[in-house]
Amino acid sequence: MTEEDGASLLRDLARAMCALAAAGRTGVISLPYPPIVQRTLDRVVWACLDRGERPPNSVVELVAWCAERTPNQWPFPVPAGFLRQASVLVDPRVRMPTRTCVELCADGTDDALDAVAQQLIRRLSETNTGAGSIDSTRAFLIDHPVFDRTTAQQPRHMAIWRRVQSLYARVPAMHRFERFVPTCPTCGLLARLDAEGRLVWCEGELCPRDTAVPDPMPAADEVMLLCEPLRQFVALPGRAERQLRTDLAGLGVSCTLIDAAEGALELSSPVRGRRIVRVVDRIEPALLAAAAAGWPDSLVVVPDRLFDHNPAYRTAFSAARPPTIDIPLVSVSELVALVCAAIEETRHA
Repeated sequence: MTEEDGASLLRDLARAMCALAAAGRTGVISLPYPPIVQRTLDRVVWACLDRGERPPNSVVELVAWCAERTPNQWPFPVPAGFLRQASVLVDPRVRMPTRTCVELCADGTDDALDAVAQQLIRRLSETNTGAGSIDSTRAFLIDHPVFDRTTAQQPRHMAIWRRVQSLYARVPAMHRFERFVPTCPTCGLLARLDAEGRLVWCEGELCPRDTAVPDPMPAADEVMLLCEPLRQFVALPGRAERQLRTDLAGLGVSCTLIDAAEGALELSSPVRGRRIVRVVDRIEPALLAAAAAGWPDSLVVVPDRLFDHNPAYRTAFSAARPPTIDIPLVSVSELVALVCAAIEETRHA
């Protein structure tokens, strides 16, 4: 098996874990399994037999492997730098897919992610006629990855909710705490509490654990959940995007949304010779570099916390990006500083 074959198998493992999570089975496994789960287990077993290693004897053990094994511990080769060294696919504390797992699902060609993104694009184009309304609809998704339906009849929500409600579904039982749905006060995504009601996990992963969960929590029977790809790839980076737009507006630089699904913004004033900015929040720098190869005209911006959490983030991104493509990577605060410097330079010209 080649390293590329190993990367492909790791992607399928990630998709299998996300499929189990969607079915509510990463904690308690029950039949029938989603088809990709059995196919991927078979491939891992064959990889083990090919190397003379003991294979996992069940889906339950495969999930356990995904909670324990880092990229260099699998019984198949994985390209160096493909993922961070300590990355696992399942969080061992809560038996939920990690951000690494979700991002790996979207690496390369992923029909499910593409279908959701295309559904959003079609819905926005069919039901909106101006950029302002598209912007407000996307802002709704950013603000409400978890939406309390009791507020759907409020005048400010009614029209938008009619447009986007098909992108939402009931919250699975595994995300309920007693009769409520906890959400992270920092990223707004799903959270998990311990028996004493303390925050122990959230989908954003990097958020502080010493903050109080919003009180009162919404009642589980009234909550609708934005589909996972849009929670991770629209709602999560959306907060950093909003902060950037606010900071730049204060400097007199406006941002126009030109891609509702990916959040591409066009600046009124170029930065480093570029007007297109894409604000993303990806925990795996090499996977981000692979995605950014499709954005050669863009300036890629990430939240500052990614650099704070992983000092090698920028180096790993640079090592993974195609050498023939110049893809600038900056944090939100770095981009604001670049704009400030450009403004000062213009003033003294």
